[in-house]
Amino acid sequence: MIKSLMIFVSFLVVIQKGCGQVSKSKVNINKSVNCANCSPKDSAISKKLESMNFENYQGKDVAVFLNDLGYKYDSYIPHQKKPGYIWKIIFRYTDSLSVDIRVSDLNQTKPLNFGYTFNIEEFKKKKISMICFRYGGRCIKGCKGELCYD
Repeated sequence: MIKSLMIFVSFLVVIQKGCGQVSKSKVNINKSVNCANCSPKDSAISKKLESMNFENYQGKDVAVFLNDLGYKYDSYIPHQKKPGYIWKIIFRYTDSLSVDIRVSDLNQTKPLNFGYTFNIEEFKKKKISMICFRYGGRCIKGCKGELCYD
């Protein structure tokens, strides 16, 4: 009975302190990822992102940042703030880890129509205006006002 109880309590602790849990730092606006239960890929990518100075990439091509990060994203999601206008691209690396990137100018003069196909290779040539590292649905680094909100 005690062994079953210990297993049950351990299970509850693992669920509560899961991979998406983020430490709460009141001193620094940037938080760190608690990767005790994370996949090796999550841990490696988050360590790399935490060590990178996002300010150094302001005004540089998106491709430069993605190459310097050194990990292949699984997917990307064009995000719209205003209907028909792309606001940023969310690069998904794992189910829990993503990087939001805004560029200074997409040269989008009119709203996108239903049949529009987004060209990610053209986006990678654009100049970065914001980078935000998100983990477990929370902003970890690069959080500035409305640009990267939780």
